[in-house]
Amino acid sequence: MIVRAAAACALLALALAAPAGRVAAEMRDQPAAAALALAPDGGGVRLEVRFTGPAPATRAVFTLDDPPRAVIDLPETDWRGLAPPPPAGLARSVRLGLAAPGRSRIVIDLDGPALPAASVAGDTLTVSLQRVERRRFATAAGWPEGLGPVAAAEPPAPLIVVDPGHGGADPGASGGGALEKDVVLGVARAMADALRAKGFRVAMTREDDSFVPLDARRALARATDADALISIHADAAPQRTLSGASVYTLSQAASDAAAEALARRENAADPTYAALEPDVAAMLESLAAPRTAARSRALGAALLEGLAEIGPTLPARPLRAAAFVVLRGAETPSALVELGYLSNPDDAARLTDPVWAEQAGRALAAAAAGWARAALPPIFRAGDPVLPD
Repeated sequence: MIVRAAAACALLALALAAPAGRVAAEMRDQPAAAALALAPDGGGVRLEVRFTGPAPATRAVFTLDDPPRAVIDLPETDWRGLAPPPPAGLARSVRLGLAAPGRSRIVIDLDGPALPAASVAGDTLTVSLQRVERRRFATAAGWPEGLGPVAAAEPPAPLIVVDPGHGGADPGASGGGALEKDVVLGVARAMADALRAKGFRVAMTREDDSFVPLDARRALARATDADALISIHADAAPQRTLSGASVYTLSQAASDAAAEALARRENAADPTYAALEPDVAAMLESLAAPRTAARSRALGAALLEGLAEIGPTLPARPLRAAAFVVLRGAETPSALVELGYLSNPDDAARLTDPVWAEQAGRALAAAAAGWARAALPPIFRAGDPVLPD
């Protein structure tokens, strides 16, 4: 028990030792926005930003002209998962982003002259804007001392970690004359190629027949500050009639007995984690933030839709949840794909077909790209010096 407790402490320390870059706000003292609302307020408009903890104090509140905008600077904030609100009142649009390292920015595009007033109460930042005369607005507009236009910079493309399961001495499931480790590597390569063709950055946990510990797979997602981790697998079952793809996300309480059994098999592939006790597993999962869990479920649903376009899915509950070690960690939305059952003759024939493997890779890439467009922060208008492109 002492050895297991020490291992638990070591694993928790590793999970908390997040690298520099865009890591989850829950893993450091960075504010994280949870909701954004824009509504008319008398003759003006009110923007409310709710945070997961105490709302941060503003660093600067000012206006710019030609075109008219209100600008609110904050400490570096995690905006991920938030969509811009629809126009309301005098606010034509709201944009969010990183203006400089350590400084985030809200830009409210206005349809005319208005002056902002910002206040913080508990977990909410409120910005009220009221119309003013043109002359008064023009007098007030301008960059505060020490600030100035942001040089345009190409935003980094989203980074997806593609994880072909098993490898090396761990063959995974088998059937139809094939090994899981080989089947999933082919699909993963096709997926990575398709993602790169769409402009994404990709990191693969393995690119050959080598064994990679589960924690090293998760650590790659942390070290690269990935936007998502997608683990690709194939299954086998005593019941040869079981057929179809499924997708899993992280949950300490499994969605059903079959999901729980699958998680036990996958976790047992790495002896480091095979003997973890329930309390250790619960401590690891406690690092997963609710917002990350919601994004993971959305990612899983998108991947399942993509797979349904190229083959059958499990007839009952194809989107499931269980305590997969490779998915644990707060900072990266993650999902585990089961392409089908090698123990089923029809599935095995499909999974071992190189043409289908290419189709599966492209389908998963398209699904991940669609999820990224909806879940990741918007790209800001080109040529705007207030926020980088």
